[in-house]
Amino acid sequence: MTFDKWKLKDFLTIREVAQRLSEKAGEKVERADVLSYALNGYLSLALDIATNTKDVEGRPLERGVWDLVMEGEQGKNAKRQIEHDHRLLGNPANMMDLEGLQGAWVARGDDRRQLDSRWGRWWESPETPGIAYPPGTMVGVRREALDALLAKEPSSTPIKTEWKDVTITLLPDEQYVQIHVHNKPLPVTSYEALGFEDQKRKQGTMAWETFKRLAEAEPTRLEASS
Repeated sequence: MTFDKWKLKDFLTIREVAQRLSEKAGEKVERADVLSYALNGYLSLALDIATNTKDVEGRPLERGVWDLVMEGEQGKNAKRQIEHDHRLLGNPANMMDLEGLQGAWVARGDDRRQLDSRWGRWWESPETPGIAYPPGTMVGVRREALDALLAKEPSSTPIKTEWKDVTITLLPDEQYVQIHVHNKPLPVTSYEALGFEDQKRKQGTMAWETFKRLAEAEPTRLEASS
């Protein structure tokens, strides 16, 4: 009998999810990739909440795993925190300003609560408390959510792709891009990862500026500058 350690876990940290996906994919999956999947709606996140955690009204929350709300108005705080953590893993110099960020919303069945984040603090990992979460909180994924993602087997049939099938979206700070192929998002990436960094000046190259023009242009021919 083959022992599968993952089947014994109901909740996995971001690091464990990256490890599991790496094993399945046969290639390295980073923690930043996991957060990218969550930001793009492919993977639901959850919080393992510690004893004595309270909501903004001072009511205690039952210890254990709660779903992290990331949709609608209630999901804005969590998405902002997760985007910050995603950038932190890619390049700490590009992390977001979280000033004014309030507690994230969590759900368990029909019970929805906003966390009291007054004692939240930032550490150097998306798996430990951020501004939107109180101390003792662990960010991760329910095993069934990960199993659902792994069950979506990619097609083995090659898909013909042309430039008209590719959409490039610049993120607000113009240092990261989201690329869609056939309406399917690839992990969010930076100009540095794409090879467009001027290493002496620590900024984008002229090629990156041209790439941004392509991303912003209408679907027409773009004349390259001499």
